[in-house]
Amino acid sequence: MKLFYTTIILLLAFSSVGNAAICTATANGTFSTAAIWSCGHEPGVGDIAVVPVGITVTIATNNTQAIEGIRVYGTVAFTNGSKLSLSCTAIINVYTGGSITGGNPGSHFNFAGGATYPGAFAISGPYYYSCTSSGVGVLPVTIVSFDYSKSASLTTVFWKATNEKDLKNYIVESSSNGGSTWQTAGVILPKGNNALENNYEFALSNIAKGSILVRLKVTDMDTKVSYSKLLSISSTASQDMYVYPTISNTTIRVTYSTVQNNSRLLVISAAGNVVQTLTVSGMQATVDVSGLQRGTYILKSQAENEGVVTKRIIVQ
Repeated sequence: MKLFYTTIILLLAFSSVGNAAICTATANGTFSTAAIWSCGHEPGVGDIAVVPVGITVTIATNNTQAIEGIRVYGTVAFTNGSKLSLSCTAIINVYTGGSITGGNPGSHFNFAGGATYPGAFAISGPYYYSCTSSGVGVLPVTIVSFDYSKSASLTTVFWKATNEKDLKNYIVESSSNGGSTWQTAGVILPKGNNALENNYEFALSNIAKGSILVRLKVTDMDTKVSYSKLLSISSTASQDMYVYPTISNTTIRVTYSTVQNNSRLLVISAAGNVVQTLTVSGMQATVDVSGLQRGTYILKSQAENEGVVTKRIIVQ
């Protein structure tokens, strides 16, 4: 039996599995020292490392976990032969006043499946590195999360982004041949407030039988391009759920289309905090919404290795 996760989140505050953690350095030290990071651990897979003004973080070992990006306002310093790994969707932005220094030809940034940038480094911002290119300036946006929801009649991709500075557009691209060729499914203009996280969604149509890959192509005003992670979306029918009532101030009953075996039922606040956790066995669960603030919510279900199913509810 596949594990089936169910989550309630605010309508305007989508949160997906695998969201990047923001790890900000709070003191000088080595990258691998957990104590210097606000997240309480060395930045790892899916995390974004932030080096503030006045802080120096030293890359002194081979850090092999593919982190999701670095924002450099202070200094990143390499020792000879040290290495840092990043995912191919990651971005290193060195902002004005920031720098990357030190190392030797044995030191490098390594983007998984993409470019490797060797030392020695003497970079001052603004400058950027990505999986496919590097150069003067900074890439305009950080994709905090990218996911999709699916019902019997509609598939929707949605994403959360921040740092939308000098951003031209988002292009939703799809591929039906494993990524050999890509087609434009739609173009979305940015909301443009680079101080906030912004939420977007786009409905896909005419998905061929089988599976497709979907990605975001992010282009700035200087034509620099970066890409999101890939989503693999199947057109086959997925598990579903039914909600009654959809308007309530007491409880809401969730009925699954398949039997659950110790599935988790989570209620998550707008701040992203889990406020309620249930274990579900069988085909039904009851969610107590009496303690929630009034408003519109999304009931979001996700099976392991599948997309999510969403239902709208209202708490009065």
